[in-house]
Amino acid sequence: MQMDISTYLKGKLKENNLQIEDLIARSSASKSTIYRVLTGAQKPSSKLEEDIISILNLNYTEQQELHYYFSISDVDNNIIEAREAVYDFLFKKETHPLHRIELVYYDEEKYIRTYENILENVRGASKEANFTCQFQLINCIQNHIITPLAYLAADLLASNSSYSIEHLINFSTHDYKDNINTLANIIPLLTLENYSLEYREEENVSKSGFFHDCLILHYSYDNKEGNTEKVSLFVTFLPDSLSSCYVINEHNKSLLDFFGRNYDSLKEKYKPALSSRKSLAEYLDTIIELFQKNDSVLFRSGPALCRIPSAVYRSVVERTPVEDFVEFFIEEKYKEKNLETHIEELLDQAKLVEESTRINKQLDVYTKSGMAEFASSGLIKDHLEFLPAFSKEEVKTVLESIKSRDQDPEDPFNFVILKGSYANEELSLSAEDNHCLLFEKYVDSHTPFCMINHEKLSTLFTDFAYNYVPAMISIPQSEAHEYIDYLIGKYC
Repeated sequence: MQMDISTYLKGKLKENNLQIEDLIARSSASKSTIYRVLTGAQKPSSKLEEDIISILNLNYTEQQELHYYFSISDVDNNIIEAREAVYDFLFKKETHPLHRIELVYYDEEKYIRTYENILENVRGASKEANFTCQFQLINCIQNHIITPLAYLAADLLASNSSYSIEHLINFSTHDYKDNINTLANIIPLLTLENYSLEYREEENVSKSGFFHDCLILHYSYDNKEGNTEKVSLFVTFLPDSLSSCYVINEHNKSLLDFFGRNYDSLKEKYKPALSSRKSLAEYLDTIIELFQKNDSVLFRSGPALCRIPSAVYRSVVERTPVEDFVEFFIEEKYKEKNLETHIEELLDQAKLVEESTRINKQLDVYTKSGMAEFASSGLIKDHLEFLPAFSKEEVKTVLESIKSRDQDPEDPFNFVILKGSYANEELSLSAEDNHCLLFEKYVDSHTPFCMINHEKLSTLFTDFAYNYVPAMISIPQSEAHEYIDYLIGKYC
């Protein structure tokens, strides 16, 4: 992805068996102007850009690429690197194998063990009675630390074991690329139950010290004799030497207090960055508030619940048993209301969601495969289990709504369709400009979501959507509209 206007133009000249001198001779600009344009020191006039397009015989996609590289000649390099990091975050599939972390294990004597050994011990202990476990992480954002922990947490959740993960991370005030890479590495944890995240921003993020990459682990369980076993481990991950794990006995109160005080002192400098959905009603209220206050970009393979016209929900209600439809929503304190009242309240809420999307700018970034999957199945990624698949007529209404809203100059909603696919089709990311990032992942009949309240991070994603996506990786909008028509004709 990394390229500038000079590299791009030289590549196109080579493809056409042309030299810079040919470009100079055939264009209407002077030699000095051409060289300034080639080095990014000067943006071309519209006439010169047209000349370059004609001389190099650029197709539509190449013209968009050319325009983009011209547009970034005076953009801060930090922003360009951030766009590259966002691209990798969304589209690059990581294939690096996890490497085994060996560490010195101090338990009265020294042993060499692995990080995986420690996690396996926790997994084994979770099968015992009255198991409980607490992870406290400071940074530890490397893939070979996070991924095995995420697998363990998923296993603990599946077995209804009691656990929590508390995570403190550092963001740089100026290294945007590093911040996005940090975000990419913690993705496996973000939509887990019982995960909390706090952050702080620093001008210079330290990469050294015992507490830079540190994992504190406390777990307990009842052994076969009915006695309670308590284990406290303090692991520091070191990049250039053997990492260490200190086993602190519950009776060694002074050492436990020492590590505890240090962690608590550090934590005071961090602020919460994440909130998770507890109910669908709470989630919808959150969405409405975000849409009413912020411009937003949705990175998602197909339509979301908020893109379904309220008329479609009414259509679904009319053909669905009332009891099935409202059972999911009814809380204990509202059970005195009759079902018809609940239905109308739900439809009113659907209308509020739809209206909230007509206030500020909204851009959805879809994929061809995601839109085809929706059109053929009538299901969206976070389709609720109690909700039947949308009928062909309902799918047609949704697709027509998306297209007509995009064509309406008075409507703040737009969409684009990507040429390729996302690295993780199951993950949905909404960037609320200058406010927060919202991650969602469908699990059973609930969609766990987390919100990272970080203004600059959210702005980097909206910048990418508006400045890089249309120029470089989406199909022309006329083709996007034709593709919507094609899906309607084929599936509806």
